[in-house]
Amino acid sequence: MNNLYFYSMNKYLFILFFFTYFLSYSQQSFTYQFYADETVREGVLFYNNLENTALYLDKVTQTKRVTNNKEGEDVSIASMDGDIDSFHYKEGNLDVFTQDLLKTNFLVEDILPEIKWELISEKKEIQNLVCYKAKAEFRGTNWIAWYCPEIPITYGPWKFYGLPGLIIEAKDDSNRFIFNLVSILFNNWVFWGNNHKCNTKQSICPCCINF
Repeated sequence: MNNLYFYSMNKYLFILFFFTYFLSYSQQSFTYQFYADETVREGVLFYNNLENTALYLDKVTQTKRVTNNKEGEDVSIASMDGDIDSFHYKEGNLDVFTQDLLKTNFLVEDILPEIKWELISEKKEIQNLVCYKAKAEFRGTNWIAWYCPEIPITYGPWKFYGLPGLIIEAKDDSNRFIFNLVSILFNNWVFWGNNHKCNTKQSICPCCINF
């Protein structure tokens, strides 16, 4: 059963609210690409290590998902930035996000169920990050995630939370929905992604030194 609560808000008020919140998170961010069928979305996760809260911005792009038939890999073409579609404020199992219904803007409070992750010893390296496998059923879908304990952030893209490390990849068992981390930004410096590689927790994300 989903615990959803809708609150109507003036458009400009909630834009101002989330923009102000966005500025307070601007020092560290994690950018994801989200493949949903042929659509490619972009999400950015901002993390506040002092409050253990996060903000996730989600937007539609004009990028299309195609499959490389020879290697079976997903690739993106015709990339173009789109408008931000929704905001998610994340605190533990609480997800407060924006939703446009019938041209009315709402803040939706979603109290998420516990995600019962099964942690698996299997591991692999993703651009020099040692990642471990986890599985869970969430919102009626079976998910496989790869997370990095060296980055001790319990949040991930969309509504994911509860793993002992940042989610680097996640996909459903039908490969319809795929999340890939593509870059890590700290104080306007790219520490990972876009062909940048690193080996230590400090070089990946200096904010993690305090954990």
